Amino acid sequence: MLFGIHSLLFNETFTEKDLPLLDKCKGLGFDAVELIPFDPDNFPAKQTKQAADDLGLRINTGYGMPLDHNVISPDAKVRRKGHELTRRLIDLSNDAGAVVFGGAIYCGWGYLSGKKRSEDE
Repeated sequence: MLFGIHSLLFNETFTEKDLPLLDKCKGLGFDAVELIPFDPDNFPAKQTKQAADDLGLRINTGYGMPLDHNVISPDAKVRRKGHELTRRLIDLSNDAGAVVFGGAIYCGWGYLSGKKRSEDE
């Protein structure tokens, strides 16, 4: 069994200035850290992978999809934006060496449609 901690306990996103958090988490005895790249443009994926590899720390990533990127929106343009962001986050997660990409990625955060999915969803 692995014991992990969520980076949101310390910061609202994860950028280069937060890399020392990985050392702290390892020092606290955790085997894994879940990182949230809410600022994908400034997520240090490759540096994260190197630091985690050096520490023997497992990286997971998560995300809360914003409503304007809702992959189950009735609006095709919004769904497309959601799919594009999801692909970008998967690429970043892969570059960071993450073994899990999860979170509220199946719809916009807080979105409840109240109906079954449509044919084009």
